[in-house]
Amino acid sequence: MRVSPATWLSLSRSLLLAAKWADATFWEARDQLQSSLKRMAASPRVKEGLEVEDLTKRVATRMTETAPDLARRLRRDRRILSITLEQVWGDAFQAYDAVAYASYELGASWADRHQSPVRPLVWSTLLDLHSRACLVASEIGTLHRTGFPAVATARRRSLHELAVVALVLQGADEEITERYRDYEAIEHHDDAVQYQSHVSALGYSPLSDDELRLLTERHDEVVAKWGKAIKARNGWALPLAPGSGSVGFGKLEEIAGVEHLGPFYRLGSHAVHGGPRASSLQRVEINGVPHRTPGATVFGDIAETAHGALISLHQVNCALLSERCRANDLDKKMVIGAGAIGELVERAGPVFEQAADVARSKGWFSHHP
Repeated sequence: MRVSPATWLSLSRSLLLAAKWADATFWEARDQLQSSLKRMAASPRVKEGLEVEDLTKRVATRMTETAPDLARRLRRDRRILSITLEQVWGDAFQAYDAVAYASYELGASWADRHQSPVRPLVWSTLLDLHSRACLVASEIGTLHRTGFPAVATARRRSLHELAVVALVLQGADEEITERYRDYEAIEHHDDAVQYQSHVSALGYSPLSDDELRLLTERHDEVVAKWGKAIKARNGWALPLAPGSGSVGFGKLEEIAGVEHLGPFYRLGSHAVHGGPRASSLQRVEINGVPHRTPGATVFGDIAETAHGALISLHQVNCALLSERCRANDLDKKMVIGAGAIGELVERAGPVFEQAADVARSKGWFSHHP
């Protein structure tokens, strides 16, 4: 159904009015709650010794009773926010979805029809990484559409990690992939040990002796196979960094040839961790007044994060394509499919840039691009 410009303008005005009304009802509800608390505090029953705990339970009960209405209002507010974002970023979101879905289709077709006769372990591992990359890319798209750009930045960090690992494994000997797969036993064992040491405080059931024994045996087998150094940070990659006691992620970026993307990884790390820089990035200025963003928002550099995510996703595509080249197992359809996705990534750049200009004109950016 086509919507005329007049109808669309009317709808936009209605949505804005609804948003203002939603804000008003929120503050009215808050004022009513505060007023009720004051009346209850001044009542004879309170003066006669009504405990704070009883009052707290009554308020909690009332909040539980009104929760369905609150949920309905929140759903409406989220729809309004999504429509508002779509008005500015709609074309860019479509460009993003095109790359993400085409990458999914590419990986799915290769997983179904092609087996690598040269390095089956590497091929299988790359398919694992590609599947995770498609999942994370989908999460990033959803987060942007629902107003969580900071979380999308954190997930872009994860997507970059997947791309780096895929490029490192594809470019190295098969032994590195074998070490990478075996390293899972180190991580699994360490997870179990930490869980077991805190299980009482958590109030959870402890792991059985048999479970711990199996994890420990597998851990010890890997250490015996590769040496104690495998237990170091990213110990699976130690042969690629001779003389190092451990391998930092920056070194992996360097090996993969994408160390220039490190600043974006660092930015995404702030969205993951609890440092002071993260708090600074959460603050925005609206009409000269400082605010924090505790929930969904239009503020954030969607263009930078989304287009960067597409680049990382296509790097994983290229790792798969490169492995097919190594196996001398390419056909015209593979090359055209991967090349077309690369072209879509290139075309998405200007689309995101145009949307970013509109968002910036609205004051939606909390920092300079």
